[in-house]
Amino acid sequence: MKITAPFDTLVEVDAIIQAGADELYCGVNTAEWKKRMVFPNARHMFYGNLNSFEELGSALRKARDKGVTVYLCLNDYLSDGAFQLAVNDISRAISLGVDGFIISDINLIPYIKKLDNLPKIVLSSLTPCFNYAALKFYKKLGVDRVVLPPAQLSLREIERLSAEAKEIKIDLEVFINNANCKNINGYCLFHSLDYKPFLKDYYRCRYDLILATLKKMVSLFPEWLKHRIGRILWSSRRIFKLPCRRAYSIEVFKKSSGCYVNDKKIKTVESEGHFSSHACILCSVYYFIKFGIAAGKICGRGSLTRDKIKDIKFMDLFMKSIKNGVISETNLSEYGRRYYSSIYGLNCHNKFCFHISVGKNGVF
Repeated sequence: MKITAPFDTLVEVDAIIQAGADELYCGVNTAEWKKRMVFPNARHMFYGNLNSFEELGSALRKARDKGVTVYLCLNDYLSDGAFQLAVNDISRAISLGVDGFIISDINLIPYIKKLDNLPKIVLSSLTPCFNYAALKFYKKLGVDRVVLPPAQLSLREIERLSAEAKEIKIDLEVFINNANCKNINGYCLFHSLDYKPFLKDYYRCRYDLILATLKKMVSLFPEWLKHRIGRILWSSRRIFKLPCRRAYSIEVFKKSSGCYVNDKKIKTVESEGHFSSHACILCSVYYFIKFGIAAGKICGRGSLTRDKIKDIKFMDLFMKSIKNGVISETNLSEYGRRYYSSIYGLNCHNKFCFHISVGKNGVF
């Protein structure tokens, strides 16, 4: 299984490859996209993407020298005006030698398939795939690899999908670290909300106004400083919560005597920490390798370089221990906790552990 890792600056490419990444992925938000206030991928922040295709070309040359594959993210749903810009980006990326594209909008697939060098097409989890029928549909369209939705599939379901994917010869990719949203991204209606009403409330606070001014000033900084400052300001998401991270409740009804009555109320997760804390699926890598999953994806565009390197080293160390026979089905959780502590300097805990659903004997 390959390690697929993100990058968003040129200076971190060599370090990420050296840490053990087999594949890289990135986004490019050019001045043309920013001018129109639309974006080609799911990471809109300026410090989570390259800023030009010149930077992408340099990154591709570095990766090519090390024999590492690079994918360009175009994983957002594209409006009419944005679609043509995305098509232009595909042509430019192909001319530079990009290996493939991570997409959500399947309307891009016929265009990509017309290209002579047939770059690989990876279907983002933002277009979710949960069953064999969907796998066959995407395979017929021309998709080479499907990224399974994070945190919404059990190991049993992933095992079944892996067997079905082998049958029709399509690769699967799973998230290993940092994919911790509780919602199914592809079905989440919060993506289409108008944020302006929320922003009006946001800027009434003097502190938030200062923060907004700082963000505006960042646009005047040189590129290397933009990324550093931008990552610091990323913590501002704790002040202004996205709509899906605000407090609301869900009512559950059940049928009784021919009518529906209120059964219970469920409160959503109100703490931003539940969304931003480190989510780990590493112990399940043992099973993913057994199932024949093609790649394990580390989420983290916009994160600090040192954090990306830790995630890669964590996964690389675990996979090497499996290969060398050190880790088995009976001791994988023990080694997972040990490696987690040694890499991150923290104790492994169950709160954000995907693997907790696995029984003592690997029953799931």
